[in-house]
Amino acid sequence: MSGIADTLLSGDLPRSRILTALLGVIVGVLALAPLLFDGAQAINTAAKICVFIVLAASYDLLLGYTGIVSFAHTMFFGLGAYGVGLALYGWGATWTSVAAGLALAIVAGLALALVIGLVSLRVKAIFYAMITLAVASAFAILAGQLSDFTGGEDGRSFRVPELLRPATLLFRLPLLNIDITGRTAAYYLVAGSAAGLFLSALRVVNSPFGRVLQAIRENEFRAEAIGFDVVTYRTLGNCLAAVMAVFAGALYALWLRYVGPDTTLSFGIMLDILLMVVIGGMGTLYGAIIGATLFILAQSYLQKLMGVAAKSTQGIPLLPDVPNWTWHEYGMRVGFWRFEALFRKLRIRPTLALNARVCVDYPRVAQVCKDAGWEFMGHSYEQGPIHREEDQPAMIKRSLDTIEKFTGKRPLGWLGPGLTQTLDTPENLAAAGVKYIGDWVYDDEPTEIQTAHGPLITLPYSVETNDIPMMMVQHHEAAYWTRKCLDTFERYYEEGKRRPKIMAIAIHAYISGQPFRIKYLEDVYKAIGKKKGVLHWNGEQILDWYLKSKSRIGTPRSR
Repeated sequence: MSGIADTLLSGDLPRSRILTALLGVIVGVLALAPLLFDGAQAINTAAKICVFIVLAASYDLLLGYTGIVSFAHTMFFGLGAYGVGLALYGWGATWTSVAAGLALAIVAGLALALVIGLVSLRVKAIFYAMITLAVASAFAILAGQLSDFTGGEDGRSFRVPELLRPATLLFRLPLLNIDITGRTAAYYLVAGSAAGLFLSALRVVNSPFGRVLQAIRENEFRAEAIGFDVVTYRTLGNCLAAVMAVFAGALYALWLRYVGPDTTLSFGIMLDILLMVVIGGMGTLYGAIIGATLFILAQSYLQKLMGVAAKSTQGIPLLPDVPNWTWHEYGMRVGFWRFEALFRKLRIRPTLALNARVCVDYPRVAQVCKDAGWEFMGHSYEQGPIHREEDQPAMIKRSLDTIEKFTGKRPLGWLGPGLTQTLDTPENLAAAGVKYIGDWVYDDEPTEIQTAHGPLITLPYSVETNDIPMMMVQHHEAAYWTRKCLDTFERYYEEGKRRPKIMAIAIHAYISGQPFRIKYLEDVYKAIGKKKGVLHWNGEQILDWYLKSKSRIGTPRSR
């Protein structure tokens, strides 16, 4: 067993039992992370640690083994991420695209590292650092300016091969009650590749080439005096470190399914890498494992732990939060019935986006809506950001099942609380049978999102004709909201002469249902009611119209 470990680690075993034990714990937890942790944050943190171990190790190859201070390392990291990301975005979600994008990134990275090395390594260290900083800054600016190609500051989201998609179920481990999905496969692709790259770097630094690099670091003049070409060796070291950084960037892009300047090219990432190397210790690749793990864990959980500690020291708890709870409760006890009376009078059957537990906690409200023919729309089980859901698919299923049990009909639509989504949400919603969403407020007409489970329709929703941002966030008077709704309607009504337009009015019972605001909502419907050709449809009716129109004329818009 020790012989295998000695071979794998190139004869460079950890020098103390404490270090060996610590590395064993880190590697063991990373290897079993998908089986040990259920939450998305834990798996994301583990994957990020794997990526940054490679990135920190590659930088230590420069700083710790050759004494080169470079600020261009994030440029190579970004090359790998953009190479794979843009290839998947432009050429399709195939392994061929991944391979082609990675190959192009490696060639570009090698070429840049070679030019920078041969031209710049002849100057003093401080000048080399300044040159690399200038090159990296220019590259980051270029990535932001070429927005048609790179997506600019917004970056690019893309699909990955089917094997790596979260909605892909590979198999199930019944004993552990764990589903092995595409997300698990993506994690082990990242972790396995990171392990291979780290062991390769360990092999390099323990080879004769690595010993020469260390000799140059210790005494450049002596190494040159005995016949070693210092510039050549440093340039080769620079190239090897660049290739490792390119691989790290490619893995990070595959994991995030997104590439952008903030995640790969920012100077903040360069400082993070430098801190990881310093924390773990320069000149020892094992330090990259320690440094990256400690830094990423602190970055991900320290603030949360400090928050927990702060809460534990608070002398007087703020629960129950009577003012806010009763304010919301007013909407369910009083404000809702003003809405119900208005829509009953107008014979409108609106879409009701409700937390599914309303069916349990407020059955009288839910029953009135059901009897009146309102459309029930999924809106999580209880109010809270989707990002904080430990098991998002289970929450979605529970929400839809609860509504279906109460109404006898499974909801077709979904609106995330606060319009929140993660990168996995569209796939999870489509897998659960949801047909349309209202979270994407980017168009006045329906569009389509492609998922592994078929298209997901986006119906127009708004944060502009919405009482929460208008009155609660921006603190406008209700009369201003009414004017804004009617100005919006008038524009849509004029444009609607040429093609149909959809206007969403988003109201909440504890806000617009207040006695001093309800008249302003009534004024909106009174003005709209005077116009001919206006249909008051709910989301299900709009979806039905859209799908029938699509079958006649093809897909109008697709994203």
